[in-house]
Amino acid sequence: MAAFPVNADYTESYREPLLRVQGLNKRYARSGFWSKTKPVQALSDVSLEIQSGSTTAIVGESGSGKTTLAMCMAQLETPDSGDIWLKSQRLTGLAAADLLPIRQKVQLIFQSSASALNPRLSAIEIVAEPLDILGMVRRERRRELALEYMQLTGLTADLAGHSPLTLSGGQRQRLAIARALTLKPELLIFDESFSGLDLILEAQILELLRTLKTSCGFTYLVITHDLSLVAGLADYVAVMQSGKIVEQGLASRVFLHAQHPHTLALLAAMPRWTIGSNAGSGA
Repeated sequence: MAAFPVNADYTESYREPLLRVQGLNKRYARSGFWSKTKPVQALSDVSLEIQSGSTTAIVGESGSGKTTLAMCMAQLETPDSGDIWLKSQRLTGLAAADLLPIRQKVQLIFQSSASALNPRLSAIEIVAEPLDILGMVRRERRRELALEYMQLTGLTADLAGHSPLTLSGGQRQRLAIARALTLKPELLIFDESFSGLDLILEAQILELLRTLKTSCGFTYLVITHDLSLVAGLADYVAVMQSGKIVEQGLASRVFLHAQHPHTLALLAAMPRWTIGSNAGSGA
């Protein structure tokens, strides 16, 4: 496993985490055509900490509960029990009005950027839309600020008037990131956001995240089914199976000294190279 790049700068020395999940449980009711309603345990006693300025990866197969966990962190789903803390603020049980500023601080970027972007708006209108809705800056400043965030994510000014339907998959993903950044989030969650891209575009977006993390100090949570995607990108890795975190720790420890059979199986499925080490630029 030593051929896989892992980040060595991150340490596990304790400090107050940016976001902390403690003992989270979530159950859904599921019914079949011929069967009675049966509960599905999506999350079972899940605990996780995300340090400010880090990149944390949650890895697991489809149905492992990783998306449910991300939705709870972003306050788009309500857990049945357990607690979620953003710094010193307990989020669990907050009223809807009190959650509004929290949702600005924790932004979730979905798997399909095409379906998440309004095709009736131009690229720059999509980026400026959160500013319009919340009235966060003066109207005359919104377009200028939106253009700045587009350029920060590698989108050129000539794309400002384009419909998202005319953009490439990589450009749409950059647009979704730019839109999220306008709210100045403290945590960006990427829920399988790269699975629809080809390997070259995927590598370019990952390189963009590395650049933004270095220049702006962003904190990322990457949700994926593919361990090779986060090799060389993640500081901390949590592996999920059947609604539980079965192994977690520093990326170097998980990649090089995995203990749980499910983690070992995911590692065995990895290619002997990683797109993270071949990232390019532009898209």
